[in-house]
Amino acid sequence: MRYILVLFYALVCNVLSAETLPQIKVGVLQYGTINWELSHIKSQQLDTQNGFQLIVIPMANKNAAAIALQSNAVDIIMSDVFWVARQRHLGKDYQILPMHKISGGIYGKPGIPLSINTLSQYSLGVAGGATDKNFIILQSYATAQNSTITTQNASFGAPPLLHRMLTSGQIDLMLNFWHYNARASAAGFVNLLPVTKMLAKLNIETEVPLMGWVASEAWLSQNQTVFEAFATQSWRAKQRFISEPQLWETVRTLTKAQNDEVFHALRQAYPATILTDFSPRQARAFEQLFNLVVDAEQTALLGDMKQLAKGIYWPDAFVMWQAWQQEISVGGQNPSDIGKTQ
Repeated sequence: MRYILVLFYALVCNVLSAETLPQIKVGVLQYGTINWELSHIKSQQLDTQNGFQLIVIPMANKNAAAIALQSNAVDIIMSDVFWVARQRHLGKDYQILPMHKISGGIYGKPGIPLSINTLSQYSLGVAGGATDKNFIILQSYATAQNSTITTQNASFGAPPLLHRMLTSGQIDLMLNFWHYNARASAAGFVNLLPVTKMLAKLNIETEVPLMGWVASEAWLSQNQTVFEAFATQSWRAKQRFISEPQLWETVRTLTKAQNDEVFHALRQAYPATILTDFSPRQARAFEQLFNLVVDAEQTALLGDMKQLAKGIYWPDAFVMWQAWQQEISVGGQNPSDIGKTQ
């Protein structure tokens, strides 16, 4: 029924001009990978065809995006579940619709006999600082094997700097963001210790939601139909990038790929960053990860929070994801068709 209502809303709005449609102001990192899908939505007019006008507002960094959301300069940002949980703990009303999962791992040259016991023999560069989620998972992974990884075992730096250090031989190993991992793979490096292996050792066997669309609970309540239309186009765009290789040519400039090898590596790595489902099972997986972070006493990330705040997920998140799954399963619909107005 929800899908039918959203579809009816989109059909009605098709007769309206863009100027009369409700606007959604989305704050995203200026050079972030989310711009690829938003560019697709705009270029194909999938916003105005589906009842809203997408306004993309570039942000210098994630702190600027958070400030913009808090000051109502934007309606929605892409952020992570930990940030939303901490904001809820502090009394703010932000909620998240998860879209992306934890992925990646430790990259290095093929053949390095890497284990948790030999890790200290190699120089490790970590992007995102000591509060990087994958670095925290690595620490918990070490603890589970009666070993210890501290900040003394790693050097921290900006993602592009660490990539250059790895490829120039200044560091042996790298724990970086997915698109720099893809660039490393194009240069011949491999994922020596996937984060999925670390999570499995920690008894987390399913996908862990990490990033998603974040807005205030009040805004979501007042703009539910419009948000559902936007979120659906966002999800459909992701599916099309997964299923239609030729679509990548339309965003090639945005990827800033230096050559064909990097471009193809980005395309191949992209699907592993996208959630395939969000249900109570995935929500429990995040709660397991949250408890690990609490046990690791990561106060820089969590503050004084010891329990996961209630209401961090948009209340209709599970239903929305069920509707998306149904788009593919019912009638054998091809993902390449679901980015188009019905």
